[in-house]
Amino acid sequence: MFNKIKLYIISLMLLMVLVVLSTFSVPVYFGSDWKFCKWTEICTLHNCVAAGALLMIVSGVLFLWCFNYHIKKSYNNLPVKIIKVEDLDMEYISFFFTLISCLVVDFDDWNGLVSFLFILIIFGILFVKTDWFYANPCFACLGYHIYRVSTNAKDAVPDGTIVISKDKLMSGDSIHNISLSKNVLFTSKVKKNDK
Repeated sequence: MFNKIKLYIISLMLLMVLVVLSTFSVPVYFGSDWKFCKWTEICTLHNCVAAGALLMIVSGVLFLWCFNYHIKKSYNNLPVKIIKVEDLDMEYISFFFTLISCLVVDFDDWNGLVSFLFILIIFGILFVKTDWFYANPCFACLGYHIYRVSTNAKDAVPDGTIVISKDKLMSGDSIHNISLSKNVLFTSKVKKNDK
């Protein structure tokens, strides 16, 4: 469950970049008679939201690094052969536009901030409960693909299992996998020299 929450935070990184860009506001003046502005002009609700979003971005980058490190060290199963594969990369776009809808809130007052947090919590619950974490738009930016596969090993990889892979997969390819949830796997194609 904690891994799904970390994957949700990773999926929010692009949204948080947009939040920082739309909320961060500090008076800037480059004249020779410049002076430091008041702390009340820096510690505004907008800048507190931007700071929170920046913290989420840093957490997401850290979780993504840990995820990639863990994935590289964890392939310890026998490869399975893909019989049928269906490309689901369009899932990234639908999830991203769903997240972008969060930006319709107004950060000018506490009501907007509470609404934004409420929407993120609802998305988080749905994300974890429905295993929709596989449609993480940050994975798309990093070159990962989503597939629905059928394999020759129905016990290890049941028909209709969702796989995330950096490799382009086709019927006949063999893959190693790591289970992210009951029906979502992270995979890597077995290269000819690995066989």
